[in-house]
Amino acid sequence: SSESCMRLLAKAASVVQPSAFAQYKGELVISLKYVTHKKTTEKVKGKKSSAEEGGELHVLIKEAKNLTAIKGSTSDSFVKGYLFPTKSK
Repeated sequence: SSESCMRLLAKAASVVQPSAFAQYKGELVISLKYVTHKKTTEKVKGKKSSAEEGGELHVLIKEAKNLTAIKGSTSDSFVKGYLFPTKSK
C-alpha cells in the first residue's frame, strides 16, 4: 500500500449569518438522503433525448439530546431546521 498527501483548501467563507446559530439549543443527529427520479426518454424531432428531472431530499431526525426546555417546561419534540442554498457546486 502507498500513502499520498494532499493539500487542504482554505476554509470557505460562511454564507450563514453567525447570529443564526449563536445560541446552543441542543444536539440533533440527522440523516440526509437524496432520491433521484428515473430518467425520462423523449423524442424531440426524431432524436432521443434523456433528461433527469428533479428529485427529493429526505431528512430524518434520528436523535435529539440536551434540548433546552421552554421557560420551565419539559423539552418539546418540535424541531425547526433550515436548509441554505450554496452558490457553488
